[in-house]
Amino acid sequence: QKVDSVQLTKDTVDRLADTAADSGNGVDTVTIRLTNARVELDAATLQAVSEEAEGNDIRLVVDDMYKKSSLNTAQRKAIQSYEDVSTFEAYFESNGSRIHDFKGGTARVSVKYDLPSGKLARFVHMLYLNPTGAVERFVTTCADGWVTGRLNHFSEYAIVYDTAESNATGEAEDKEKETDPEPDPEPDPVETVIMYRIYNPNSGEHFYTANEEERDNIVEAGWNYEGIGWIAPIISDTPVYRLYNANVGDHLYTTSIRERDNLIKAGWRDEGIGWYSDDEKTVPLYRQYNPNAITGTHNYTAYKEENDWLVGLGWRAEDIGWYGVAKKTVEQV
Repeated sequence: QKVDSVQLTKDTVDRLADTAADSGNGVDTVTIRLTNARVELDAATLQAVSEEAEGNDIRLVVDDMYKKSSLNTAQRKAIQSYEDVSTFEAYFESNGSRIHDFKGGTARVSVKYDLPSGKLARFVHMLYLNPTGAVERFVTTCADGWVTGRLNHFSEYAIVYDTAESNATGEAEDKEKETDPEPDPEPDPVETVIMYRIYNPNSGEHFYTANEEERDNIVEAGWNYEGIGWIAPIISDTPVYRLYNANVGDHLYTTSIRERDNLIKAGWRDEGIGWYSDDEKTVPLYRQYNPNAITGTHNYTAYKEENDWLVGLGWRAEDIGWYGVAKKTVEQV
């Protein structure tokens, strides 16, 4: 199934901005992967999107099937002289309003592209199509089936073939590919975030968060810090929803939209997206249920040994809740 958009919460965007802005973690940008597009955002762009959002929900869309007929007359006229033209649209949306201005930030947008036979990658360009008909050419590369441009705003764009000017791909790379094609590149490394595990000795609840401030506040309130629960991707196609039962003081986490919606109807509070599951399904997070408990009814662990131990004590195994990128040893209390 093709995915051309991703739904985020303002809190998630804020956390991603903080991650990209932290000079000590080695992460300068955050990459969001869709089926036919990749969007790499810096901290300034993420912060601008959060500030301009008119609601809690923020949607990123990259429509690579955007039709030329959707352009206005001036835009269509501006690209009619180019060869092999394709168009796409990119935007953030919040509460029905689109967000285009990055306020000094940048986004590195890559769109899947099949280079026509006999054409050279160095002549492929990404253009911004101003509604007035003016055209702005961005620094572009074309390699390994992707056209990439570094953009300072979102709008309507065209990918064109123009031999009048070379892009940033370079003639040397074209010649190298003509004589000795390179093997497929290794996939880009997944940007990750640490998931912390905290335990309430009074209620028996385990709580999980990537937010260090939230972790510290809970520990100060008397919870026990149990270290790193697992490593999660910063973003993926599979969100893990966080819900809270205010009547008994218990949290539940699920990737199931149906389970989330049923719990909300039953009176649970929707706390948005807690984190994301690894789409490569690298490390399973096992889910267990304690039928005898009122709070702390569910436990989640990256360790099969812990899962089996709890099942041996009378908990019910509920299969796999979601997946992490890697696991770390939990400091048992």
